[in-house]
Amino acid sequence: MAQKSNLKSIFTLIWLKLFINFLKKVKKFYSNGQLKYVGEINRLNNKKTGYGKYYYSNGDIYEGEFQDDTRTGKGIYKFKNGDKYIGDWLDNMANGQGTYYYLNGDKYSGDWLNHKKSGKGMKLYSISGEQYKGDWLLGKRHGNGCFKCFNGNIYDGEFRMDKANGKGAYYSDQGDLIYEGMWKDNKLDGWGVLYSTHNGQIIYKGEWKDNKMNGKGTYYTVNSGEINDVLYEGEWQDNKRNGRGRIFTSKGRILYEGEFKDDKQNGKGIKHYANGDKYSGDWLNDRKHGKGVYLFANGDLFDGDWLNGKKNGSGSYVWCSGGNRYSGEYKNNKANGHGVYYSPNGDVLYDGEWRDNKRHVKIVYI
Repeated sequence: MAQKSNLKSIFTLIWLKLFINFLKKVKKFYSNGQLKYVGEINRLNNKKTGYGKYYYSNGDIYEGEFQDDTRTGKGIYKFKNGDKYIGDWLDNMANGQGTYYYLNGDKYSGDWLNHKKSGKGMKLYSISGEQYKGDWLLGKRHGNGCFKCFNGNIYDGEFRMDKANGKGAYYSDQGDLIYEGMWKDNKLDGWGVLYSTHNGQIIYKGEWKDNKMNGKGTYYTVNSGEINDVLYEGEWQDNKRNGRGRIFTSKGRILYEGEFKDDKQNGKGIKHYANGDKYSGDWLNDRKHGKGVYLFANGDLFDGDWLNGKKNGSGSYVWCSGGNRYSGEYKNNKANGHGVYYSPNGDVLYDGEWRDNKRHVKIVYI
């Protein structure tokens, strides 16, 4: 009985194979004298089913598997313009795994959905030498991926609609980390950290917009490739210090705190000098300019007008030792013009003209 059962199964398989072969028939179709198709067809419905080669009126050629007149299965599609696709098909569209060869030398290998790159895949750009490997959606880089630039630098991170969008890291061609943070449309945008490729130290960390430092951030001054201990923390606009900020050392000693404009000290600010002096007042282009108070390390104090970093205009100078005071006009950092010199108790010691910090008595000849 077992032998009869096995024989029956064998005959059934043979019959099915013969029947399938019977249904398939190699046939040629012509249109206006031109060969359109050569391959297998289904005898029952006379549709292309099985392996065949089809010549399209626009000059394209498909060679591969068909199912009920549709490209379904494995196949090669050659475009008239020279492009070529080799891979899986479903319902006349590239679906599944496949490789697309472009006329210009570009090449994509990976997943397809309804004739568009979707899923995981890698594309090589022959002219620029660039390369992308990662997620795709509807023919665009979308998701997580790694893009190698023409100069060898690499972006590794998130993509949206063919551009770097979201969180990502940017490396040099030597593998050194250059930037790590947020991106928008292929530009640094949001919070991020910029590194030195020389030693890996942080150059800037903070907010970005349109590839420039914009918003609040900290800049670590780079000198000859080394990080020194001077930092700036504050507001930025288009890669320049603009707004409130402070310059300080890594040990916390403040050098300047106040307003900035166009990358320079402009507006109100306080500066602490290395020798212990301190200035509080108006600034213009990194110079004391306007009204301000200068306190010397020895206790002396000047309160008055400044012009291009020098005492100019009206002012008052108090000597810590003794308490004497001068109140009057200044020019080029010295008492020049009319001024009054007072004792500690307020008595007038001299009221008259001054020249280069000295009393200038006019002699009248008769």
